[in-house]
Amino acid sequence: MGLTFGNTRQVIGVVVGGILTMSFLGNCAVQWLNIKDARVSYLLLLATLTAGWFVARSGGFASTPWGRLETSIVLTCPLFFSGIVFSTLLEKSGSVSGIMAANLLGAMCGGLLEYNSLYFGFRSLYVVAMVCYILAFASELSFVKTGFGKAVTT
Repeated sequence: MGLTFGNTRQVIGVVVGGILTMSFLGNCAVQWLNIKDARVSYLLLLATLTAGWFVARSGGFASTPWGRLETSIVLTCPLFFSGIVFSTLLEKSGSVSGIMAANLLGAMCGGLLEYNSLYFGFRSLYVVAMVCYILAFASELSFVKTGFGKAVTT
């Protein structure tokens, strides 16, 4: 974003606005479309991360108004699908505090992993994110098969 927009305040505004917008739209999509299963969202999340990796690998988009829009969409689109995954899992689980704790742990681990980009480069974050979401998907499947994560009613 810094290469595309240049100005620090603009970058912060676009990033924060993009994160909030995509997270909100992901939550709205779950509510409006009544999404109950996160499997398709995981696949689309991995597809958008892969597309972002290819864009970063090719050097990104031009610094034109259209290129700025494309950059914003490519960088924030995974947040839309991760918002759908989060909202779907939150709705499925009976433990809001457990899901929020897992989300906080994921955010802290993501922040720690982000520092790897200083050594390995920005493109490595896409690969790290894909591995983390694949592991999250695998753990969700194992919890569904074993019955963990379901609301217990008495």
